[in-house]
Amino acid sequence: MNRFIIFTRGRTGSTAIVDELDSHPQISCIQEPFIPLAGIPALQKSVEDHGRKFANTFDRQPRFIPFEAWLRQWRCIELFDKPYYLVGMRLRNRMRLIEYYLSMLEAQERRASHDMLHSFGFKLLINHFNNWPELEEVMRARGFKAVYLERKNVVRKVISGQVAQQRGIYNQKKYSPGKELYDLDLEDFEMRVRSELKLVGEEKAMLRSKGFPVLEISYEDFLEERAAFFHRLFDYLEVDHIDPRPTEYSVMITDLRKTVRNYSELVQRVEHLGLGTMLAE
Repeated sequence: MNRFIIFTRGRTGSTAIVDELDSHPQISCIQEPFIPLAGIPALQKSVEDHGRKFANTFDRQPRFIPFEAWLRQWRCIELFDKPYYLVGMRLRNRMRLIEYYLSMLEAQERRASHDMLHSFGFKLLINHFNNWPELEEVMRARGFKAVYLERKNVVRKVISGQVAQQRGIYNQKKYSPGKELYDLDLEDFEMRVRSELKLVGEEKAMLRSKGFPVLEISYEDFLEERAAFFHRLFDYLEVDHIDPRPTEYSVMITDLRKTVRNYSELVQRVEHLGLGTMLAE
């Protein structure tokens, strides 16, 4: 089995790209199994209300239960100031539980693919690594390799994040933008742009320093040369070149002038940063 992660940051088109990858008959690519439970308020409430029995309340079984929620199903016992979990009749530390969880996900996806599965992967963000330090060692031992997805146009990336936060919608299929206009906090915008330019390089270096093979790809290549983008990925993942089903996830901002109320001030700030060419995408 070829195992991989799509390592990325927010607002890089990763939801759409993971969705398309997952439509390939030889690939299973799931969205965010290590997402913090606080990022899924409905599931968090179910866990809080029903405790270890929360999974019995689902109207229909989800494709997977995120790790932090799944962890709550097992009784936790503190031994030598470290958490251990009683799974069946066995005590497992957190690293062994992560191994078990990933093995379970992979086996589940293999069954769903009727044994056609050649590559298994999922989307991962830096905070997922930080929240679960044992994950890195487990992934290295299981031979995971990394696909680093970036959005080179950091200006549009940061604007997308600021607008999504105000709008309360981060990803949606067949999204139709309304007529709302949003004021951007330009001090926050500049801070985020400078931060993004620094952190992307640091994350790539971190992955390589930890021994992961890394393929670098970009959202811009996905938009401009979709076939070539996926051919590179399929070679790296060692699967057949089969055109994936186009995603229904939408580009959320098509015209900045019709989205950002203080667009003129934004242009001045971007030009001050020397990034004026990035306002067009």
